[in-house]
Amino acid sequence: MIRNRLSSTVSLAALAALLVAAPSASAQQRRPQQDKAGETIALDEVTVTARKVEELAKDVPMSVTAVTGADLANTVADAPNSLTRQVPNLHYSNIGDPTQSNFSIRGMGALLRPLNSIDSTVGVTYDGVPTSLMGAGIQPLDIRDVEVLRGPQGTLYGRGTLAGAINYISNEPDGTYEVLGRAEIGSHGYRLGEMTVGGTLVPDRVFGRASLRFSNFGGDIRNGIIGGRDGDQKLSAGKGAVRFTNGAGTTITIGGFYNNEKTNIPQFVLRGMAGFPVSGTDIRQKADREIAGGHVTIVHDFDFARFTSVSGYQHVDAVNLADSTDSFLYSRFLGGTPAFWANPLQDKGRLHQRENVFSQELRLNSHEGSAIKWVAGLSYFRSDYAIERNMKSSFSPLANGDFNTDIATNTFGAFGEASVPIVDKLTLTTGLRLAHDDQRMKGRYVANGSMPGVPFFNQSDSYDDTYLTGRASLSYAWTEKLMTYASISRGHSSGGFEIFNTNAPLGRAEKPFEAATSWSYEAGVKYSSLDGRFDASGAVFFNDVKNGPTFNYNPATATFAFMPYDYQTKGFELEGRAALTDWLKLRAGVGYTHARIVNVPLTDAAGVRSGNVVPNIPDWTGNLSLDARYPVTLGRFSARLIGRAEYQYVSSRASDPVNNTRLKSYSIINLTAGVEKDNVSVYGFARNLLDKRYEAFASYLTPQAIGVVVGQGRTIGVGMTVKLN
Repeated sequence: MIRNRLSSTVSLAALAALLVAAPSASAQQRRPQQDKAGETIALDEVTVTARKVEELAKDVPMSVTAVTGADLANTVADAPNSLTRQVPNLHYSNIGDPTQSNFSIRGMGALLRPLNSIDSTVGVTYDGVPTSLMGAGIQPLDIRDVEVLRGPQGTLYGRGTLAGAINYISNEPDGTYEVLGRAEIGSHGYRLGEMTVGGTLVPDRVFGRASLRFSNFGGDIRNGIIGGRDGDQKLSAGKGAVRFTNGAGTTITIGGFYNNEKTNIPQFVLRGMAGFPVSGTDIRQKADREIAGGHVTIVHDFDFARFTSVSGYQHVDAVNLADSTDSFLYSRFLGGTPAFWANPLQDKGRLHQRENVFSQELRLNSHEGSAIKWVAGLSYFRSDYAIERNMKSSFSPLANGDFNTDIATNTFGAFGEASVPIVDKLTLTTGLRLAHDDQRMKGRYVANGSMPGVPFFNQSDSYDDTYLTGRASLSYAWTEKLMTYASISRGHSSGGFEIFNTNAPLGRAEKPFEAATSWSYEAGVKYSSLDGRFDASGAVFFNDVKNGPTFNYNPATATFAFMPYDYQTKGFELEGRAALTDWLKLRAGVGYTHARIVNVPLTDAAGVRSGNVVPNIPDWTGNLSLDARYPVTLGRFSARLIGRAEYQYVSSRASDPVNNTRLKSYSIINLTAGVEKDNVSVYGFARNLLDKRYEAFASYLTPQAIGVVVGQGRTIGVGMTVKLN
């Protein structure tokens, strides 16, 4: 264990040393360096839309990481984790259910299980349209970039962004002719087929783009009760967009998408069992999610500003069928043989969730090049959520029965932000959002005769909240290549009602949980070398969160319940890119987060104490990648050797607020190598090369009975892409 920790520490230290070893800047402007063949050696500039306008990432006074769609395409079967492991201090809690798995940034997030579909502290948008937790974490299709914005983003992104925001940005239907086909085949029944088509429909007026993807992963977790393999994933997805322009400053983009996932990822696998991981479910579980939606974006350039309207709609339908007593885990927990717990008619749960989300944003932006940059707008968000849960439990009486909950949420907002030059090179940025939440809940419970208590219970209640979020920053441009900044932000994560009222069998009404709030402080630096071969960014931060939405296990009722705790996080990120040669590029990042629960009364019934580690937050995250495109010539044959090597590290994490156990640290290595000739490339790949069966989530029952969600193991295969343009 000490050797592993030492090795991890040395690896992260090496990453940090590599990042800070930037070429020194001279007083004179230098031309990009050239290799022996006369080709320019330089990095592509990174453009982001973090502040609702396109601008260079190096000019944005906040911590932002942009990951290209090509980088994400390397691991489509594990897309959310692939993204987080490329972004320091971004973490994804995969609990085996895509409707409740969630992101955290800098130690701030839902932390364990979210309380309802909009209980998020990391906002997720697709092409400017916000989604709920029900729609987050889908596999990205035909994505240009993913932008991760760290720190509270309520000013411009609204509700659910106390920790930050993640923006998925599609390749635009801009008239560029392109036909792209991709196919992969690999171990464990992995298959993928993908097609993208884009071009002009009416010259200078109408453009279109469409994509389809089908993929399958056959599972790699042996089931020791009913045989076969668990952990399978199937996906059918499509998206398309059409853009109309009148040639006089107005564009209208209409887009739609469809995503159908069918998964079977065990939520409880006994840690330490021989042959780990081995599933002990006596049925074939499922967590299926179907999402369909669309958006209309209208942009018009006035003389004084740009007007943008973004309208979005999303429908989600999800069905879960779960065995709540893994036979191996519960035989260790409560005794008896695994066969005793293998009863297909007992300890089962079925959840059916549906949600309709509508959003509208109207905003005005200053034109590019304006001395004062500003944005102002109005927003509206509506969620209609319903869940039907039927449970049969032999060990948790309060979980038995039919629980139905309807939650309707409206959020109205008005916002504005401006960047004003104070003196030469010094800029002040300030912004505010005024928002109002209105939530209505109806709950219905009907007993199934499994416990003494009320035969049924109904509840109707409401929750309202009006609040301000905002931020202010000072940035100083020392040169065109070096900028420093400092900021303070006010964050907010909306309160409301839980989707499950665990007290309904006792005839008790559920009280709403209060909103979480934060003060966040950040200071950072962004640098790019004069020759364009190197850039780096770094930031330090401190977050003070009140009423954090932490979920904890209640042994008295054998259920999970909401328990608000204050917590604080502090740390840093350091990232960099380098063009080592004209054919070899490097990218690296390291993040550190120190997250601790504070202000806990000594009488806390759950046993949480001040100083406990915030659950499911790694102290250290790190990533290193090399991309190669080496030209070769053999006689008349010329091509490129292509390759990519990735190293990703996640340190250990606490499993719950009590800190009963820890999830082990792990490292992931991904390799891709092949040949590219003209518009065709053929390659082989090894994802999770060392077959690390890392623990993504844990449920502590006793020291000998700990259930974990297991990450995907090694996948080896080959692929081919064909591109016409």
